[in-house]
Amino acid sequence: MGLDEAGRGSVIGPMVVAGLWVPADQAEVLAELGARDSKALSREARAQVFDRLRQVALHWDVVRVPPEQIDEESLTHLELEALAALIRARPADRIFLDVPTPPRGIGPFLQALERRVGRPLPLVGENRADQTYPLVGAASILAKVTRDQELEAIRAVYGDVGWGYPGEPQVRRFLTNWYRREGRFPPVVRQRWRTVQEIAAALDQGSLFPEADPPHSNPKPRAASAER
Repeated sequence: MGLDEAGRGSVIGPMVVAGLWVPADQAEVLAELGARDSKALSREARAQVFDRLRQVALHWDVVRVPPEQIDEESLTHLELEALAALIRARPADRIFLDVPTPPRGIGPFLQALERRVGRPLPLVGENRADQTYPLVGAASILAKVTRDQELEAIRAVYGDVGWGYPGEPQVRRFLTNWYRREGRFPPVVRQRWRTVQEIAAALDQGSLFPEADPPHSNPKPRAASAER
């Protein structure tokens, strides 16, 4: 079983945690099919690769964590709960996952995951595991493809929101224009994110203009804590 997430550091849309199960003798085939770190592939390529991965996968599943839930709880807690749910859904002889903490936090994160599942687990957890293990790369692609679909649905309702990450100029333009017009942000936005609060505060004070947006430090998507 491979596990990974997409959208941890985004400000618009859900976080998606994905699990993908393959027979042990097919794990090496995944690399030949294109399984790798999803960030190294275009959106179109990710969808094409996932179509190929489905040929060898026994099963796949995702947990979508919506913005309103992310506003209420820590990302680490929510990701642990989603990972535990996927692990409980189907047994696996070995479980590989990308751990979203600094190196010193890997052990505690894996221990917390075992506590939530309620039994010892055959875990292999590392930073950037999607770059090392094709099985985690395959889960990364599943998570990204699913989140891309979620963002397309959001774009159909709200217009061009970019792809949801704070470092995208289109995301900041969307948030700025929406708040300027509506006086609030739509429910697809993570309301407690620093980006959102900075834009709201600047507009409320009359100090934010399109030609002079305040500087913003993009959060590290793999960081242990939320951007709040």
